[in-house]
Amino acid sequence: MTHKREQHGMSDEPIYRSWYAMIGRCENPRDARFARYGGRGIKICKRWRESFLAFAEDMGDKPPGASLGRIDNDGDYEPTNCRWESAIQQANNKSDNVKITAFGRTLTRQEWSRETGLSQGALRRRINKMGWDAERALSTPADGRNMPSVVMMTAFGRTMHQHAWAREVGIQIHTIRARLRAGWPIELALTVSVSTSLEEKRLILRNQECIERAAMRPVDTSGIVPGAIGCRCPLELAWLSVGGQPRPAAEWAPE
Repeated sequence: MTHKREQHGMSDEPIYRSWYAMIGRCENPRDARFARYGGRGIKICKRWRESFLAFAEDMGDKPPGASLGRIDNDGDYEPTNCRWESAIQQANNKSDNVKITAFGRTLTRQEWSRETGLSQGALRRRINKMGWDAERALSTPADGRNMPSVVMMTAFGRTMHQHAWAREVGIQIHTIRARLRAGWPIELALTVSVSTSLEEKRLILRNQECIERAAMRPVDTSGIVPGAIGCRCPLELAWLSVGGQPRPAAEWAPE
């Protein structure tokens, strides 16, 4: 790590140590923090990189207990993006605290990353660098193909990523995707147990219309969902959405 030598007599001052540490985490791969700064493309503007005195002039005196922070956590070190921050401000500006609102939900970027399977770096680039809106950034697969209807799914009044649905219902993601490719309605793809036999699955699919029509109707204990002529769905196989909540039809049956 090299820089132009200046005569300033401030090498022992806290502000000089902040400037020197900034260069280290952005340019020195051996710095413990490099991966979170220089490793992800954070740079230092030419004015500051070439002159500590310019940095000190732009930033002013360093308040006791403060540290050098960036307003945009994905932006570079430059006068318009930096300030002296308290410990609380630093914590609130961490990358894992950045909030993204999409599909009626607000989660941190880290949480969206886990749910969608997209890296935080990809989400950051799409939203901050490429100017994509949040829903497009979250619903476009990593290979660049824009297929939001495949990635994000709406069922039972809720919109979530396929991975999130898979975790919630306990069905593997490849099974859900195979069912959707085969033309299954989303709600059935998410609710029919993988242990259900092929014959029973076919029966459910044939009678899906009557299941939807009977969603708010009473269910008797005969094993048949009433209200649709010709329906022969076994009670234990039918899933109904009542009040927006999917549950096996048997659970709605009276004692």
